[in-house]
Amino acid sequence: ISVIEITDDTNLPRINYEGFSFDGSGNIVPNSGCGSWLFEPQSTNLITQSELFSDGYWNDIDVSLESGYLAPDGTNSAYKVTSTGTQSHLYTGAVGGAIGKHKSIYARTLSGTGTVNLCNHNSDTNALFTITEQWQRFDISHSSIDLFYAVDFRGAGATLSEVIIWGAQLEQQSYATSYIPTSGSTVTRNQDVCTNGGSLATINSTEGVLYAEIAALANDLTDRDISISDGTNNNVVRIRLSRFSNNIGYAVLSNGITTVGALVSGQTQTNTNKIAVKYKQDDFALWINGVEVATDTSGSTPIGLSSLQFTSGNVALPLFGKTKALAVWKEALSDSELQSLTTI
Repeated sequence: ISVIEITDDTNLPRINYEGFSFDGSGNIVPNSGCGSWLFEPQSTNLITQSELFSDGYWNDIDVSLESGYLAPDGTNSAYKVTSTGTQSHLYTGAVGGAIGKHKSIYARTLSGTGTVNLCNHNSDTNALFTITEQWQRFDISHSSIDLFYAVDFRGAGATLSEVIIWGAQLEQQSYATSYIPTSGSTVTRNQDVCTNGGSLATINSTEGVLYAEIAALANDLTDRDISISDGTNNNVVRIRLSRFSNNIGYAVLSNGITTVGALVSGQTQTNTNKIAVKYKQDDFALWINGVEVATDTSGSTPIGLSSLQFTSGNVALPLFGKTKALAVWKEALSDSELQSLTTI
């Protein structure tokens, strides 16, 4: 299996590093976490100066700016913003309407913990965040006020008079995707894709198990799939993060007919879930986090399975999420093996 590198603008691999510890230079502390493949949709950062807050693109009202602070990417590109008056805020102008957009920014304190408004105007009650000495990324849906407030010190709830910021992003998404740096123009990151996954020699159509340890990027009410198939939607074994909130399911199709399938409620899609689908003639099961949640004792298996994809079987319904593990077995595992495999 191969994962195509598409982040030429950042020179970063498509690996998610959330949960890792970092040293003072921004380097990952060895053995401090477990990475995952990151598959995201195409997105554009509509903020044209995402790091250079001293640029004329940003309007500074009653604040002072000081550059040269260590940023999350290990460079000294972060800015300290300090309040100098009663109307202190840093913002950029009209950003193209609020509908369907999402904002994000990285922030930390110089010392201590406090609260400040980020991304939206201080009149938005959701814009007040608690900031600590550790870098965090804060995100929020775009408000009806068509501006991007990197920092707004105004408002009764704000307790901080200075904050360090980096990496402003505004995108046409319902949730924040990974950071896309800009320096004078908008920048688009292409959709992540997976190619060359599987073959007739490595996938058994008669019986087997499809296993994934995955988390959705957001519970965004869309269907997102991982599958083994014949390259079409005619013969498929599929794991689905469903468009129905808190539902995870599976389906098996043979010659274009859905022979078995189920949706299971009460599952948090944005958590990392260990999911396995067992398929064998008249013997199908869905396991999630150590529990057998669905079975079917009547159904046919697919024909000609040869492709492992982060889609429904062709190019539709791509899985946008974080994948820690992905495997295919050529035989149907026992219940005890499936329980051990999927237990968190």
